[in-house]
Amino acid sequence: MTCYPRLRLHWVTTISVILLPSKLFSLDLPLLYDGCTVRVAAQVEGKPAYLIFDTGSTVSALDKSVYHSQLGEPVGDVRASSIAGLTNMPLYRSPEIMLGSVVEYFGRIAAVDLSRIDAISGSECDGVLGADFARRHVVSLNFDRRLIEVENEHEDRPPPDAVRLELKPIGNGNFAVDTMVDGVPMTLMIDTGDNGSISLNAEDWQRVLRAHPDAEVHTILASPISGTPLQSAAFRLKDVTVGSNHYRGFVATEIPNSHSPSTLGLRFLRQHLVRCDFQNRELFLKPASEFGETEVFDMSGLHLIRSNGTTLVYAVDRGSPADAVDIHPGDIVEDVNGEPAGSLSMRKIRRILKSSDGGTVTLSVRRGVQMEDEHLRLKKVL
Repeated sequence: MTCYPRLRLHWVTTISVILLPSKLFSLDLPLLYDGCTVRVAAQVEGKPAYLIFDTGSTVSALDKSVYHSQLGEPVGDVRASSIAGLTNMPLYRSPEIMLGSVVEYFGRIAAVDLSRIDAISGSECDGVLGADFARRHVVSLNFDRRLIEVENEHEDRPPPDAVRLELKPIGNGNFAVDTMVDGVPMTLMIDTGDNGSISLNAEDWQRVLRAHPDAEVHTILASPISGTPLQSAAFRLKDVTVGSNHYRGFVATEIPNSHSPSTLGLRFLRQHLVRCDFQNRELFLKPASEFGETEVFDMSGLHLIRSNGTTLVYAVDRGSPADAVDIHPGDIVEDVNGEPAGSLSMRKIRRILKSSDGGTVTLSVRRGVQMEDEHLRLKKVL
């Protein structure tokens, strides 16, 4: 299952954004990466908050369960597209949001339910810094040093040994790059809110499959922002070309929502030192420590969430190792290989569940008052 439910926000009314003061600044902020989201620590109205950096969301947002009472009456509307479909959402006047020592000014901001993202990532997520934020800054992601650098001026000198790519505006404030996916030319949106590597909409998915009718396609599950899991599909790509770089071993995932653009997501981006300059329409990619690694996919068929410290089975792939030992949605995972599940991050548990083809993972699973030790024999499917 794609562990971050993608959320795309599109304008339906003209939105004014108050720009930052002209004073130049550069911020180095800790990059908090949980395997699903990239987050930064912030303050909203003087209180600590954690905001997801998501270039796939046209407009920034706050968690409505936390901030709804502070936002007042709606002042506009926004059109939102998730993997489940399209919906309208109200916009509100933004409270004061501070990153480091700098106050960010948004004219209007959306309010969304981020509880599912909290549950899947296992991390506190209080809001989203969207493309409206990224367009006003130069944002660099350094996954090796776990740093996000935010600047409000253009650096003329490109990073050494970096590939420079032209960013093309698409949709309502998002940007994309030209690529070749298994020999098929296509334009992919840069989406730091997509936990996958290459996500293809229905049209691009069919184009690649027509070019490679022998592709071994597997059914998987994807999580919408709310509701039950949706059936999707995935297959392993032979070659992805971005600029002068060639990549092998990435997995393409089908996007159930036909309205969504195809994307380059976090599993691709984290192999690089990334600099996004939306103002000057430039993207720089420099190889990082994970550059060239083959993408490793889940080998258990288990899809987990964390609610109030409890690790729950959210869904199970049919015919998977988890299905073979009769694990069901709603079961509670108490221990993983003898360690309390609650003491492990969700990222750590997911790493264990894709650690070794043919390896065994022991889970202590509770269903009601009954406790069972289940031994999953992991199986590589992609």
